Amino acid sequence: MGFAQALFIEDAATAGVMVQGQALGENADADAGAFCEKRAPGADNGAVESPLSARLWCWLKGKKARDALVLGMWSKHYQTKKHYRTRHDLIGAQYKGYFLATFANSHNHQVVAAGLSRTVAEKALGAHWLLEAGYKFGPMYGYREGIPQVHRFSVLPLASLGVSCRMLGVDLNLVPGNAFSFNMRINF
Repeated sequence: MGFAQALFIEDAATAGVMVQGQALGENADADAGAFCEKRAPGADNGAVESPLSARLWCWLKGKKARDALVLGMWSKHYQTKKHYRTRHDLIGAQYKGYFLATFANSHNHQVVAAGLSRTVAEKALGAHWLLEAGYKFGPMYGYREGIPQVHRFSVLPLASLGVSCRMLGVDLNLVPGNAFSFNMRINF
């Protein structure tokens, strides 16, 4: 598979349509953002997005992350002198573009997280290897310290870079301003 590519096609008949590229020989996933319109959601009222913002939205929307069982997580906090827990005993799943997981955080509190799991770019690295870039975003419950929270609810913004070989994968995750982590995955 090649990197997801956004191509802006403009002619009088289509009035500008965004097409997100797909791998050779594969059909585009209907929900993978294969077609994004240039017009804003309120386009019926005359509002029109610029081509750049339309391209950015299509890229950010990406496509559903592959279905997987996610196991184990190890982290390293940066810009701190405290000693945090580094093994987090994560167990979770990604299914149809969503994720649900539970883990012991760096302060030894059990956390539950759920939300979107998207892939914004992927590149084949040989016959069986795949490099993927994406993100996870959603609510978490269980943090008591270390990150902003309201009654133990907080938000998970997570950027990830993963490598898969057939059914096995590993992800490098970045939590902005706080830490990075690794986790293992079994792809379906």
